[in-house]
Amino acid sequence: MKTNVKIGDISNYSRTVSESDVYIYAGITANTTNLSLNKAFCEKNNMDQRVQNSYILGLISASLGAEMPGFGTIYLGQEIEYLNPAFIGDTLTIKCEVEELLDKKKFIIANIKTICVNQNNELIAEGKATAIPPMVN
Repeated sequence: MKTNVKIGDISNYSRTVSESDVYIYAGITANTTNLSLNKAFCEKNNMDQRVQNSYILGLISASLGAEMPGFGTIYLGQEIEYLNPAFIGDTLTIKCEVEELLDKKKFIIANIKTICVNQNNELIAEGKATAIPPMVN
């Protein structure tokens, strides 16, 4: 089996987190945490803004499918560590880099380093995704 993805391939995928994105994401995922949706709760707990970190997983999935490895990718898993909060209005960029390709005979598994930074290039999250990239003949 072959894929067009190579070790060292890099992609960047950016999106600005809007108010409507937050509510749509909460509705789709049923993730209705007070940290993301309840401004009064956040203010009561000395937080200036609502935190949107779980949204990052959706952006990683979108990045893998839309950018690299691309359409037809099967997203297998994700390890992630959140290092700083992401907020409504932040522009988040997902940076992916293929670190390893494992030939499993019938398919290839790509181990992909994932990093999320905000518009100030502050590191928000980092981790590793595993995916089956699209195959070519």
